Amino acid sequence: MLGATPATASPALAVIGVVALAAAVGISSNQQPYEAWEYTEKHGWVGGAHDEVSNVDLPIRAVPGTSPTVVSVCRDALISNAQRFDLASLEAVSGGRQLRINGRIIAPLDVCAIYKINGVHEVKRSKVRCEVDRAGRVVATS
Repeated sequence: MLGATPATASPALAVIGVVALAAAVGISSNQQPYEAWEYTEKHGWVGGAHDEVSNVDLPIRAVPGTSPTVVSVCRDALISNAQRFDLASLEAVSGGRQLRINGRIIAPLDVCAIYKINGVHEVKRSKVRCEVDRAGRVVATS
């Protein structure tokens, strides 16, 4: 598609590559759903919001306060729920201090999910609230 590798391509070639990529997956220039595109070693072309795409290869910085066990059980639940949307990868980290309300743990998480869509990948970063009951089961995410 491009004569140069994405890491060394000029900005003009990168734009041409994005247009060619969009054409290859059947998206016209006025229908492109993403603000930005970036080529990654792991996922190839990734589209999404500019801030999310520019940081796609960087790990999410955790904010201490939620136990690793709670983060792990919440991550597993999020992965299970997202599989039906063709999830390529998901990273979840503590997003701050967990609370205990009525016997449930309410945990803030920072999440980065990458989905495969029409032959390319889409990145989504978000704040997630995960609720874990006394038995250690995730009962809600939002």
